[in-house]
Amino acid sequence: MSTKTPAWVRKLQAIYSVTLAIWAAATGYVSYAESQVGFASSFFGFSGVMWLALFAPGLIYLTVASFRWAAKDAEAAKKSARTIFTVQRATGIPALIGAIVGVVPAAINIPFSFTLAPQDQLFNAPIMVPWAMVYVFTVTYLLVGSVQRGLKARALAEAAPDEPQQTTETAPAGDEPKRAVPKLPIAPNLFLVGAILLAYFTVQVEFTAFQLARNGELTDLAAPGFEFSFYQFIDLTMGNAAGVVILIFALINWPRDRSPRKVTTPLLAVLSLAVVPGVIATTVVGFAGVSPEAVERNEKALVSSNWINNLVEAGNPDGFTEVSDLLDCGTENCIDDPDSTVTFVRLGDPQSNAFDVCATTVAYAFANGATAWSIAPDYSRIPLESAEDPAANAMCVATLADYPQLIQPYGIDSAVFRFVGIGDVPFQMDLMEIQTGTASPDPGLFNYRFTVSTTFVPDELLPGQDQLSDGTHELNDLLTTIGQARLANPDIDPNNATLIREALRNYQYDIPVTPVVDMDGKIRLIEIQTSDDVEPMCVSVAPWDEDSMGMTDPGTGYGVGSAESLQDLKDYPSFGNITRGSCTP
Repeated sequence: MSTKTPAWVRKLQAIYSVTLAIWAAATGYVSYAESQVGFASSFFGFSGVMWLALFAPGLIYLTVASFRWAAKDAEAAKKSARTIFTVQRATGIPALIGAIVGVVPAAINIPFSFTLAPQDQLFNAPIMVPWAMVYVFTVTYLLVGSVQRGLKARALAEAAPDEPQQTTETAPAGDEPKRAVPKLPIAPNLFLVGAILLAYFTVQVEFTAFQLARNGELTDLAAPGFEFSFYQFIDLTMGNAAGVVILIFALINWPRDRSPRKVTTPLLAVLSLAVVPGVIATTVVGFAGVSPEAVERNEKALVSSNWINNLVEAGNPDGFTEVSDLLDCGTENCIDDPDSTVTFVRLGDPQSNAFDVCATTVAYAFANGATAWSIAPDYSRIPLESAEDPAANAMCVATLADYPQLIQPYGIDSAVFRFVGIGDVPFQMDLMEIQTGTASPDPGLFNYRFTVSTTFVPDELLPGQDQLSDGTHELNDLLTTIGQARLANPDIDPNNATLIREALRNYQYDIPVTPVVDMDGKIRLIEIQTSDDVEPMCVSVAPWDEDSMGMTDPGTGYGVGSAESLQDLKDYPSFGNITRGSCTP
């Protein structure tokens, strides 16, 4: 019995040992990341370390087994290895299929994570590292497969009839000639699966291009827009690279492979390489024409464009000195909406001039075909009687005065007063008053915005129409109440208990609201039970952090974040963050 370790065993020892070392380094890095950012969740709520730990038993067993084979005779080692190969094939093939199917998002997300700031890299490590390890294990599986094929080829050679064989070496005199080891195809099924997936992707690209082109969204492959540009990028880079690799290995496998695999693999690779993304689809649409819906939309876009442009050429409403935000769907590809829009503005009034502005816009709207006016929340139409309609003028003035009187650094909009036209060209004209905020170079000024739009596609989310639940209003207004009290008292500690209790006296909703007083006498959490929920929620009223939020305290319109637990809410406080359940453990 030879005491020398067979070459195939040494190869497996190296493969499994390197994989185990990579796994250990990855696990250590993820453990460090989770300890630094306090983020213990990953796919399906499991931490990254837990996912990596699932790979440990099998990987350690394979590594130990490969070193035990060195102590066995050749036949016993091969018998033990064949059992391992069978088990690894059962687990490796599903992982390989998943790796191939997910190659596009992996190729984008995993390299991109290395471009993030160090803290963000730590935050994403529990997800990205286990994901990357799937590809490490896939490479391990393929390398082990190459060793297995070598053993299989040698076994075939040894089992062949005892006939003279061609050799690549000259045998010494008196020695038996060596048998040539048959050359088996290199992972033939892997490259066939890759070719099929590549062909499927190519068909999907063309199908997507056909849908976009038929809808009038894809008119120029040189400037296809973001959605199809992404498909083109993937096809022309990773798709073509994969096609070249598949084609090379298909040609290498050609003399050893079996039909129809030897024909199918290179054929699919060549076809995928030959198809320029979108050419077939746009050619077909060029002959068949765009859809009837796209034709109708384009016709409406032309009518909209002509009507808006004629309106602009006729001159601005009196007192409106600037024109901005011209959207001309006759020249722009307005895919979802054929309507055109123009906005007139009046800027810099030192006080509200709602009476004059309303008189001007009522007359302007009537002269241009408006037949009704309406206001929030339901925008029920009321006939516009004349260019001086007193009811329209009075309600317009009242509507422009309808906005919250808040302390805030930015401008705040009034409610919308709307004019409606329902002739051959349906349109609406929306008037708003805007008061500049404290952070403006000229605080306290009054501006007016008058937006005119055609409405072949009605606005489903009308300005001012309430789309929010009662509980959402209650939570948003709680944050606004606290935020406004702090802006009005900038010299008082934001978490001062007296300040927050006084602010809550102005809270208008009759629902349970309980401030939580900390040991130092300050209030950092408020427990609230909104009308939407059967259980309370805990809301953080930590001071507004301009650095993390990227803006000064707006005083209103706060966003709501979510924390995973009460402890997480305390450890990482942020104004407006919530967690379900009581504020007391």
